[in-house]
Amino acid sequence: MLYAACWRAWKAMGGTRIVTYTLDSESGASLRGAGWVQEAKLRGRKRGWNCPARPRKEKPIYAKGKKRWGITVEACHA
Repeated sequence: MLYAACWRAWKAMGGTRIVTYTLDSESGASLRGAGWVQEAKLRGRKRGWNCPARPRKEKPIYAKGKKRWGITVEACHA
């Protein structure tokens, strides 16, 4: 229900596309149920997100694979 509510709110503000990510270990059933589509499968970042311009502390979750999910206005009208 939360994914669907976020999408409705974003569309009401004029948004045409929204994305979110899940870990590979998650099924994404709630996203599929809300009409979202898996757009990509992404590898984890072994080196993390740290860089000189934007220093960040290393977190184990950065190295895990993820799935990108999205929904668009066009997909809702198809």
